[in-house]
Amino acid sequence: MLCSRCGKNAAKKYILQEKEVFLCDDCRPQGRGKASVCPECGTALSDFRRTGLLGCPYCYNAFRDEVIAMLDKMQGGTYHAGKVQSERSREKYEATHELALEHEYVKAELERAMLNRDYKTAESLQKKLRELHAKLYAEGDRE
Repeated sequence: MLCSRCGKNAAKKYILQEKEVFLCDDCRPQGRGKASVCPECGTALSDFRRTGLLGCPYCYNAFRDEVIAMLDKMQGGTYHAGKVQSERSREKYEATHELALEHEYVKAELERAMLNRDYKTAESLQKKLRELHAKLYAEGDRE
């Protein structure tokens, strides 16, 4: 494809001001000091400022300063701190986890008692298993 401006040189497809154009390296807009156009996709810095959208992954490097400034303004920072688990949430998780472990242990003991035909022990383990099951599922339904 030839350049749509000069008609002489081989051109790449660029999107400038939401219009698709084919420009050669000589005719595409050049920035002074900073990139005003992404070298890969041709997205103009003015398009990014107007829409907030980038054209390709390389735009992040081409418009690095602008992207960082926009993120800082929009989100109040340029890094992700993650979500910190609350103390109450962590304690609830640990208690539920302990109940689940005990439930599995009692279930295994019940199976062992049944295999050994120790029905009296099996009966008490089955009762304990029902209690643990009730606690475990009641614990998840709270709040």
